[in-house]
Amino acid sequence: MSAIHHIAIAAYDPEKLACFYGELFGFERLDYPEIAAGSVWLALGELMLTPLPLDDSGRPVVEDHPTIADLANAPILMIEQAASAPAPESDFSHKAPGYHLLAFAIEAEERAAWLTRIGDAGVVIAGESAYSIYLRDPEGNRVALSHF
Repeated sequence: MSAIHHIAIAAYDPEKLACFYGELFGFERLDYPEIAAGSVWLALGELMLTPLPLDDSGRPVVEDHPTIADLANAPILMIEQAASAPAPESDFSHKAPGYHLLAFAIEAEERAAWLTRIGDAGVVIAGESAYSIYLRDPEGNRVALSHF
């Protein structure tokens, strides 16, 4: 194994969740109806977990819009239709078995800007630590921005 290929989240309202991740974090929608029927796929932007090929100047070779060839090099957030409504929320200290948190890396210097961006989007900050900002997506999933 060399990398994470995708993260899948079951959602009661995949479109609403895709809008949240797309608008707040800037993740671009991938349009592959023949592969992703019944779900919404988002490219996790510059969050490359496997290296892209480099051109002669050392820059990554990436098209303006992701293609199917890019999928081998970029992780994907797959938002799939759930059969039921979201489970009730618990606080961030609750550690039941299963998915606990999806954390995205930020630089410490970006923290203040992210706090502003989150507030401007009307998203409630569920908590903070010295290294992380915690929030919930519209379905109650725990999300963090961390610089540890």
